[in-house]
Amino acid sequence: MQKVLSSVREIEDVAADLRGSSRGAVRIVSLPSACVYVLPPKIAAFKRDHPRIDIVMDERISSDIHQTVLSGEFDLGVTQAEFPVPGMSRALIHEDDLLLAVPDGHPLALHTEVDLIDAAKESFVVTKPDTEFRHLAADLCRTAGFEMKAAFEADHFDSLQAYCAVGMGVALIPRSTIVDSIKPAPVYLTIRKPVAKRRLWLLWPQRGIVNKAAEMMVPYLTGIK
Repeated sequence: MQKVLSSVREIEDVAADLRGSSRGAVRIVSLPSACVYVLPPKIAAFKRDHPRIDIVMDERISSDIHQTVLSGEFDLGVTQAEFPVPGMSRALIHEDDLLLAVPDGHPLALHTEVDLIDAAKESFVVTKPDTEFRHLAADLCRTAGFEMKAAFEADHFDSLQAYCAVGMGVALIPRSTIVDSIKPAPVYLTIRKPVAKRRLWLLWPQRGIVNKAAEMMVPYLTGIK
């Protein structure tokens, strides 16, 4: 079934090419946070230059984004998987500091910088188990020297910040996702060690991008034109 779907997609893309390179559609699957905080200006720049190309976005929080690109369901994927995925090419499109969010009044809130090990005895507000960020947070805590204890799970970073602020636990938050609308707001602390970063990667099949419109979009997403 997936082979049939890929063949249909290729036929659609060839037809778009025959009508002219300014037509067609790009199918992108991405983490929700990238859709909100990272991709909009990049996609807006592409649309200004190629207004007749349609863009279809799908948000997923699970760790199977690469599989939907390999199958041909989507042309491009945006993921934070730390390691290369077999069969996929990738390019870094965004790097973000991770901060430790704590409730106002928490003992750690008296500091501006902490080592992550300082939160070893804390409960964490974190994304659900089958998410790339959950894996990243757990691995970072292990690198610091402890196992993360999850006290509350949510899907989105604004939820993590809101529940952290009311005392449900501490949270690891990418700097770019901090929102001013959360009241009360948590206190955000710089992590001295270990190095705490979230990197977003653009993925496409190693065999090449069949869709001409998707190939045209890659430089806009990577910032290399």
